[in-house]
Amino acid sequence: MRRSLSSSRGWAALVGASLLISCQQGPTGQTVRTDPGDPCGYARQPLAETGAALARALPGGGSGYLEAKRQETRATTDLAAAIDADAQADDAEIVKAGNALATLTRCRQDQINTVGAALQRREIGQGDARGRYQAIAGALDQDATMMAAVVDRANARAETYLTARASALGEPVANRNNPAPQAGGTYIVKNAANLRGQPAITAPIVGRLSAGQTVAVTGRSADGKWLAVQGLSGTAFVSASLLAPTSRAEARRRPQPRHLTEQFAANTRDAADRLERFRGLKREVDARAVEPGGPTS
Repeated sequence: MRRSLSSSRGWAALVGASLLISCQQGPTGQTVRTDPGDPCGYARQPLAETGAALARALPGGGSGYLEAKRQETRATTDLAAAIDADAQADDAEIVKAGNALATLTRCRQDQINTVGAALQRREIGQGDARGRYQAIAGALDQDATMMAAVVDRANARAETYLTARASALGEPVANRNNPAPQAGGTYIVKNAANLRGQPAITAPIVGRLSAGQTVAVTGRSADGKWLAVQGLSGTAFVSASLLAPTSRAEARRRPQPRHLTEQFAANTRDAADRLERFRGLKREVDARAVEPGGPTS
């Protein structure tokens, strides 16, 4: 027997509405969805809270952050500690967001599996399943948008902290666009990946790697998001989240944070990696929406 709500259009409308009603404004004007009609709302709420926390203005307005912290402290070591303390507070927020995204991923996956099981048992038809998958895809889009805002804000604050701390101690500021030499070794490609001419998502694609392929990594970008590999036409870059070291020894080569500010930056990179994997779930749902009963890989 089919479920009472068998119309794909009606089901999609209901899900869409449940994601948008009963909204409140957070402390920075960000919309916080609190409607209990979204079965995954409990996991989405921490993302809104973290986004609001990371949107709060820094002392000095960002560009004047270092000078503002200088006025609060006396010694250089106190200044570095004060910066670390700010980074530590934000680190707790990005860790909370990463954990929330992991929970949200499991919740959305359960939704996807429920539709697939109902289709397999013939409780719903392909048209109904397509509508339900489209509704889940819309929710995934909103989830990803919220997490992307969190990651963008965390990246900006990590950059401010790292630059201020290096300047306070008279250390060189790392160039976040050039590869660092501490990631050499053989890596395996986890998922098909594009090779780009520069370590940036907007850089031109110069090649492609296949899943299961092994590559020689020659370096890592300063922000840790990209690995440099030697291609036929020279050095190219691939997202670090798409490669894995082929041995435990190489896995340990990833540089360990030296202080709390670097720890925050590292956890922000990890959150960005989780977001990329979450977007992969959205692509899976999009494929199911096109062909509900077909393969999804």
